[in-house]
Amino acid sequence: MDLDLASILKGEISKKKKELANSKGVQPPCTEKFQPHESANIDETPRQVEQESTDEENLSDNQNDDIRTTISKLENRPERIQEAIAQDKTISVIIDPSQIGSTEGKPLLSMKCNLYIHEILSRWKASLEAYHPELFLDTKKALFPLLLQLRRNQLAPDLLISLATVLYHLQQPKEINLAVQSYMKLSIGNVAWPIGVTSVGIHARSAHSKIQGGRNAANIMIDERTRLWITSIKRLITFEEWYTSNHDSLA
Repeated sequence: MDLDLASILKGEISKKKKELANSKGVQPPCTEKFQPHESANIDETPRQVEQESTDEENLSDNQNDDIRTTISKLENRPERIQEAIAQDKTISVIIDPSQIGSTEGKPLLSMKCNLYIHEILSRWKASLEAYHPELFLDTKKALFPLLLQLRRNQLAPDLLISLATVLYHLQQPKEINLAVQSYMKLSIGNVAWPIGVTSVGIHARSAHSKIQGGRNAANIMIDERTRLWITSIKRLITFEEWYTSNHDSLA
């Protein structure tokens, strides 16, 4: 099912204007949240779908806005979405291991993970004729909830640490095996820290261990969505291993 943003905006604006015309006072805006289908335009404009979903959540959560403000937000939403997408292009996807586990650096780290996953998916899309086209769309659908959590900075700290560690090792030459080791820790519920990196301080690890406590449940057992995106991360690792080996052989 395609996401027709123009029709949605037109309908919402018309609805709010009618409410405004028929009301004597200010009425609270509709608080029903728009939940896009996970496959909506996911193969075409995934970042835009994420931003639309995030923008809709922010709009719906502010129940104190009057109808005029809501109409204004709906009318200006396309421009704000494009501004956010343009802002993405200014963020480097290179993961700094010293940011992993840092409370202050968590928002930026979340976005780096989001954008780097998109970068891997873009390489896969460009290689569809040579590498498992039958898995590509299902992988993107499964990753969509994760990408939303990363964009909203809502992924649990221990999951973010482990995910960032996996992606960090993927970015390093010849560290696929370390990425796989980190992925195994992610899947079974252990926190994966960068291996052989001294810039990740012992204090950050110790502080996180105290917060986490004794929880050691397998992350793949949390819920179905979490299981799907974790298994999809393994597909990205496997693709990167294939892509790197083929790219190096052509160099």
